[in-house]
Amino acid sequence: MTIDKKNMITDDSSDLQACITRVERLSNCIKISNLINSELSIGKLLSKLMETTKKTLVADAVSMLLIDDKTKDLTFHISIGEAGEEIKEIYNLKKGQGIAGFVAETGLPLNIEDAYHHSKFAPEIDRKTNYHTKAMLCVPLKIRGEVIGVIEVINKMIKPFFFSAEELEMLITISSSAAVAIDTAKMHQIILKRKTLERDVKLAKEVQSSFLPQELPLIENYKFAVLNQPALEIGGDFYNFFKLPANKLGIVLGDVSGKGISASLFMARLTSDLQYYTLLYPDPKELLTQMNKVLCERTKRGMFVTLLYILLDTKENRLRIANAGHISPIYSSNEGTRLLCDDDKKGPPLGIIHEIEYVQEIFELGDDSCVTIFTDGIIEAKNYNSELFGIKRLLREIENNPNDPDLMIKKITSKIDNFTLTQDRSDDLTLLVFSLNNEKKIKPVCLSIKSHPENLRQIRNLINKTLLKTKLSKQNSQNIILAVVEACSNIIKHGYKNDYNQKIDLTVNVEANILTISIIDKGLKFDINSFEPRDVSKVKPGGLGVHIIKQVMDTVEYTQTSQGFNKIKMVKKLLS
Repeated sequence: MTIDKKNMITDDSSDLQACITRVERLSNCIKISNLINSELSIGKLLSKLMETTKKTLVADAVSMLLIDDKTKDLTFHISIGEAGEEIKEIYNLKKGQGIAGFVAETGLPLNIEDAYHHSKFAPEIDRKTNYHTKAMLCVPLKIRGEVIGVIEVINKMIKPFFFSAEELEMLITISSSAAVAIDTAKMHQIILKRKTLERDVKLAKEVQSSFLPQELPLIENYKFAVLNQPALEIGGDFYNFFKLPANKLGIVLGDVSGKGISASLFMARLTSDLQYYTLLYPDPKELLTQMNKVLCERTKRGMFVTLLYILLDTKENRLRIANAGHISPIYSSNEGTRLLCDDDKKGPPLGIIHEIEYVQEIFELGDDSCVTIFTDGIIEAKNYNSELFGIKRLLREIENNPNDPDLMIKKITSKIDNFTLTQDRSDDLTLLVFSLNNEKKIKPVCLSIKSHPENLRQIRNLINKTLLKTKLSKQNSQNIILAVVEACSNIIKHGYKNDYNQKIDLTVNVEANILTISIIDKGLKFDINSFEPRDVSKVKPGGLGVHIIKQVMDTVEYTQTSQGFNKIKMVKKLLS
């Protein structure tokens, strides 16, 4: 009991009870805050949140409705109360429909003492569930100014049986924190899904990479080069080599429809199938016919593959090619550059038409020829004007470059990069080039002559005969012959002092485009490298030979053998 200023006796028990109620509400708000900050599972978070809200506001029922991202309808996600489960099963609301729909549409909170006297109330739910709605709080759930749902609190269970303005403010505070928690939980789920997807993509990329060749074929007279650049982390382009009996090599390049993980897995299984079926069906037309049957029986969701299969006979230098809807290869040689195959003999992609037999074409490879196969990402690369790189530019770039696979790939990719500049690529780039350089091996030759000037003619003839087997120009050949003859003349004149009964041994060898000439004599020591090249106008008589030798040859070495003989080794790279 207390006494006021007028000495009146008053009862403070109601004020004390109000204070206790506020403390309890504050305690429950703290619980709700802790709950929101500790729970990332959306389902558990919403259930616990609504249970605590119901208890805090001493309500008969609570509901949370969230806006569906696709339909934009309000859907009962949590409904706790006598008819809660029934409501969740039978009812959704359009924006603007009922109290909840009105709040979702306007974003304005409502405190209603009697729902049946409110113009926006829709009694259909009450009729279907035999429930009677009286007092109601309804507040929006907002995140970044956008309404994502509403919270309803229905029927106060203690006197005065309606909700106060203070309770409305409390629910608004709860809804604000709840909206942030829901958004955080959704973002958490998105991050988890993204991490899972990234992990799956990384695994798929590793699987795809494991099915691509780790090494290029090593075959005499042939050279191979490959470029494979997916537009995304993983792509649908693939290539492979299959070593087959009787000096045969299977070469496959294809493009699976679609991108991403599904295309990668499709490609991995297809490559495995090809590894098996190339042994059973070595002929290209038979292989593609069989592979088409396999894919038509197995393929779902409309996936297919364009594919080019080449059977290369590395001894006969012959190609057998079957084409399943792919771009024709490009053939280049000294005679020019052209598309290799006939479009009329091209079959449809694999996995589309069940009963079909593929055909093949046969081609002979010429010396210094080159075959380029590629996917459509090469010719469909676009610049900022949406202009395609096109087959004509590709043909021109191949024609302008020598038949060196590594150099050709470097030049083509550089040209495409310059063409597209800042444009993002939408398709994979795959380029496979192989060349034939069918040079016949030149056997080493030896010559032993008497140290007489007349025998220098034999040296000229021997060197000339050897150099005719190379691609060296006539002028370069004459310079080399002159240098060797000058070296032998110096041996006769200075090493043997014009003693014509001594011996000179000569060995000529061409390997890997490098000419090596060794000269051995028993004369006086005469190191060519001790004579530095000078301007021809200043060379004294007798010094011109050394000048020519050192100018023509790439390297000149002078040594003495273990038997005390003089040895001159001259090396020249045979560039045409």
